[in-house]
Amino acid sequence: MFFLGANALWLVYSWRTDQGSLFVQTAVLTVISLQGIWNRLGKPVLQAFNQLFEDLPS
Repeated sequence: MFFLGANALWLVYSWRTDQGSLFVQTAVLTVISLQGIWNRLGKPVLQAFNQLFEDLPS
C-alpha cells in the first residue's frame, strides 16, 4: 500500500517536471500494482461474499 503512495508522488513529480517517460512508466507500474492488490485482496473477499449469499436458504 505504501508503494501506491510513492507512485502517486512520482506521478506528480514527473507531471510537474514534464518527464513524460517517467510518468508513463510510473502509471503502468501503478496499474500493475492495483491489479496485484485486487487479485490478492479484492477477489477473495468478493468470492467469500458470493459464497455466503449462495449458502443462504431461499
